[in-house]
Amino acid sequence: MSFFRRAGAEILRLIERASDANPATLNAAIYAKREAGVTQIFAQASDRIVYQMTPIGVINPTSISFSFDDFLGNELSTIAVTAGGTNGFGMAMGSNHPGTITSSVTAVGDATRISVGGNSNQSIYFGGGQADFESMHQIPVLSNGVNNVVVRDGYGDSANLDYTDGVWLEYDLAVNGSQNYFLCTANAGVRNRVDTGRIAVAGANRKLTMRVNAAGTLVTAAIDGVASANSLALTIPVTAARVTQISLQTTKQAGAGAMSVFRDYYWHRQTFTVPR
Repeated sequence: MSFFRRAGAEILRLIERASDANPATLNAAIYAKREAGVTQIFAQASDRIVYQMTPIGVINPTSISFSFDDFLGNELSTIAVTAGGTNGFGMAMGSNHPGTITSSVTAVGDATRISVGGNSNQSIYFGGGQADFESMHQIPVLSNGVNNVVVRDGYGDSANLDYTDGVWLEYDLAVNGSQNYFLCTANAGVRNRVDTGRIAVAGANRKLTMRVNAAGTLVTAAIDGVASANSLALTIPVTAARVTQISLQTTKQAGAGAMSVFRDYYWHRQTFTVPR
C-alpha cells in the first residue's frame, strides 16, 4: 500500500503549495490523461513539475505488467543470501526511506540478491512493449581497488555472477575501471557495457532508471534524473529462449573488509504493444 501513501504525500504537497500566501505563482493544474488504456490523474505545479496523482499500482493488467517492492515486510521479492553475505531490514537511508534493506558482503565471492521469484523464475524478455525500471540505493563506502563491491540493479539471471541475459545498471570498479555507473546488456552470454558518465558517490542516495523501447532495440538510462551519456542498442534479450528477471545483486569482488549496499525500493512496468 506504500504507493497510495506516496501519492497521498504528493497531493498534500500540492495542496500546501496552492494554499500558500502567494497563490498567483504557487498553484497547480489538475488534469486527466489516458496511459496505456487507463485514465490517470496528473497535477502540474507552477514550477512545471508534473506529479502523477493516481498510484502507479492502478493499472489495467491486460495492457501493463507491473511489479513494485518497498521492502516494508511481506515482500513480493525473494531476498536471498547466495554465500556468506547478509541482508538486514532497517532505515539506513533516512526517515523518508522506510523499508531499507542492508545487503552486506565480506569475503570474496559473498553475494546477496533481491529478485522476483528466486533464482529459477526467469519470466521477462523484451520486444513486446516499452519496459521501465527504477530503483534507489546507497553505497556507503566505494570500492578502492583493495576492497571492491559489485552492485547491479535491473534485470538479470544470476544470483552471484555476471548476467548471461539481462539489462542493468552496474557499479564495478574492477571490470569497468571507473567509479561511474555503467549501462549493461547481455544476450546468451555476449555482453556490452557503456559508461553513463554518472559517478557513484559514497553515502549518497541514488535513483537509477532505465527504459527499454517497445521493440527491444534500444536501452536508455538516467541517474538521479540526469540522462546517461550513452545508450545501448546491442545484446538485448528479445526471445523466449533468453528470459531474465528483476534482480538487485550485491557481490564482493576483492578484499576481506565488509562492504554494504542500502536498498530502498524498485519498480518495473512493461506496457504491452499488443494487449494480452
